[in-house]
Amino acid sequence: MGFCADSDHPMFIYEYLQIESLYGWLHTGKKELLDWRTRLHILQQIAQGMEYLHSCSPSIIHGQLTSTSVYLGDGDAYVVKVADFGIHELSQNADRSPGYLDPEYAVTRRLTEKSDVYSFGVLILEIVSGRIPLGSSTEKDSFNIVEWVRGLHDEGNDEHIPDTCLHGVCNVTMVSRIINLALQATEEDANERPTMSKILNELREVNKTETGHHVVFAEPDNPYNSTDSDAPSSSSAMLSEWCEKDLCINT
Repeated sequence: MGFCADSDHPMFIYEYLQIESLYGWLHTGKKELLDWRTRLHILQQIAQGMEYLHSCSPSIIHGQLTSTSVYLGDGDAYVVKVADFGIHELSQNADRSPGYLDPEYAVTRRLTEKSDVYSFGVLILEIVSGRIPLGSSTEKDSFNIVEWVRGLHDEGNDEHIPDTCLHGVCNVTMVSRIINLALQATEEDANERPTMSKILNELREVNKTETGHHVVFAEPDNPYNSTDSDAPSSSSAMLSEWCEKDLCINT
């Protein structure tokens, strides 16, 4: 929401969130509350936020999209908030997001829109499967969610991918459609990955099929000007906070 540079310890000022991260919902015993339709809704809202960032001029790269940078409010109508975007520009170490990081970064040392697409693809797999993207670092017990899903998918075993609490309550055809989308997003070659716009359109179609109608979310009006020092300096200053009916993006 702002920053302070008046002392030897500059700081960012954020909205105080009394809600839990998506990671907390998925991995600390509350995932049973997230049914299939709710997870699709969450994916669409995250994609809508990311597509908005990428459509800005100049575009904003999140750089560290993980389940810990997405916050999910409690209640009948879940409120999805995407936070921490742009923080990577303040750090020399983007490797702090293991499992979500674009493999091309190891060569280019540069994050792009397609890097966010890769991270979102991993996030899709995490939300669908309920599994943490990376397991033990030991060779015997190592687990990589992209490799695991790709192996099952190639064998035609998509039904084994969803979270155990979703078994029998989600459409296998729709699961395969979502898995296909995630695997496209996590292609090693960034040029083979879809844009966030294409991903959002696909998720809207899946949600439309699952719910029987298309949920329309309001488009942003006039975003607030950002005072964050890491925001791009241009005539179209970036937003400090953007809220829709069910989506908020916070710096």
